[in-house]
Amino acid sequence: MIAGLSFRQVSARLSGRDVLSDISLAAPAGQVTALLGANGAGKSTLLRSAMGFVPLRGGSVLLDATPLDRMPVEARVRAGISWCPEGRRLVPAMTVTENLAVACPGGAPARCRGLAEMFARFPGLAAKRADLAWQLSGGQQQMLALARAMISRPRVLLLDEPSLGLAPAVLDELSDQVRMIAAEGTAVLLSEAHPAWALACADHAAVLVRGQLVAEGTPAEIAGSKALSDGLLG
Repeated sequence: MIAGLSFRQVSARLSGRDVLSDISLAAPAGQVTALLGANGAGKSTLLRSAMGFVPLRGGSVLLDATPLDRMPVEARVRAGISWCPEGRRLVPAMTVTENLAVACPGGAPARCRGLAEMFARFPGLAAKRADLAWQLSGGQQQMLALARAMISRPRVLLLDEPSLGLAPAVLDELSDQVRMIAAEGTAVLLSEAHPAWALACADHAAVLVRGQLVAEGTPAEIAGSKALSDGLLG
C-alpha cells in the first residue's frame, strides 16, 4: 500500500454519461503525478471524486490505506486532502489575508502560524496582504489559490489546471513551488490540458482519454508517446 492517494478501479457517471471508467492510479507522497488529456477527458472529475464532490459508481479512493468513499467532503479535508480548483475561485471582495484565514483550520493561534508560513513561502503575497483578491494579477491570484490550499498543511494536494493563462515567468515560479511542496512529502496530483509544463514538473504522468486511463509512465516516456498526442486530440 502506497503512502499518498490512490484510485482503485474508479468509475463515475454524470448526467447519464460515463465520465470515468475503471481508473486505477497512484499519486505517491513526495511526488508530482501529472494527469494529462484534452478538455472533457475526465481529469477534473477524477480530482473532484477524490474530494467527494463526484459520487462513484464503482471502485474506491484511498488515502494511504484508508478508503474515503463514505467520508463527506469536510472529513476528507480534515484527513489531509486539499483542492486548488481550476479558475482559482477566490473571494474577490476579500483581502489576501482574509482569503487565507478562512481556509486555515484551528483557532486564532493556528491562523497566525498559518498566515506567517504562507507569507514566508509566498513573499509576493506578503507584500499584497491587504489588497483585495480582485486587485491581484492573474499570477498573484494563482499563488493565492495555491497558498490557500496549502495553509492547512495537506498530505495530498489536488491541483486543477493551475497553468491556465499564466505568463512564462509565473509558470517558472509555480513549477518551483509545486516541486518544493512535493519535496516536503506532499502527494501532488496535477491535472493539466497543456502537457509541456506539467511534464517538466512531474515525477510520473498518466493520460486520460474520454474517461479512460490509456497510458502512464515517466515524463520522458509519456512526452513523445502516441497516447499523449492522441489524448490531446480527444
